[in-house]
Amino acid sequence: MNIILATTNAHKMREIEAILDSFTLYRFSDFISPFEIEENGTSFAQNALIKAQAINDALQRAVCPKPYLVLAEDSGICVEALNGEPGIYSARYAHYKHFHQNLAVKSIKNSTDKENLQCVITMLQDKKLESSKAHFVANVALVGEGVSQHFEGILEGYVITTPKGVQGFGYDPIFIPIQDNPQSLTLAEFSPQKKNLISHRRKALEKCQEYLQGLYSL
Repeated sequence: MNIILATTNAHKMREIEAILDSFTLYRFSDFISPFEIEENGTSFAQNALIKAQAINDALQRAVCPKPYLVLAEDSGICVEALNGEPGIYSARYAHYKHFHQNLAVKSIKNSTDKENLQCVITMLQDKKLESSKAHFVANVALVGEGVSQHFEGILEGYVITTPKGVQGFGYDPIFIPIQDNPQSLTLAEFSPQKKNLISHRRKALEKCQEYLQGLYSL
């Protein structure tokens, strides 16, 4: 089965390709030009499905390997001390906090990793906190050929206000997972290979992989 990834995020694509290495994977941008998708869902699952359906609809008009399924992923970090934020706004958190009270702003663009990271740090510091319980969530949507499925993965841990490490991306420098981490390293201090063993994305993709293997008896 051909799997077409509905993302332009190079970091996510590398992680997905490393985990689903037994499948034939393509990037949707190999067949159609990238276009803006309004992720207006209220959950990771809804946003993943919105992306998967939008790419699937566009691919139906394009020349691409068939049959195929579209795989989209939406993920983020939820910080307990921030009432679950950034949540679904993880990729645009800095802009969201700046603009969300401005009713004239209909669409909030993504912020940079550095801006988002600093926004979480600043908000924790404003609360006089140096750390908080947190968890990463990944939701994978699989769409096409009569298939519409969701798979979720969660990685528990906590965030700190002093970034550490140079690996990974996003909030990795301030997130310390509790799984298989006796040294209390941030994800940015993990090697990519070690991160892929425990990541929220791996947990969701392994469920997806199990479903696909059962569906197509791979």
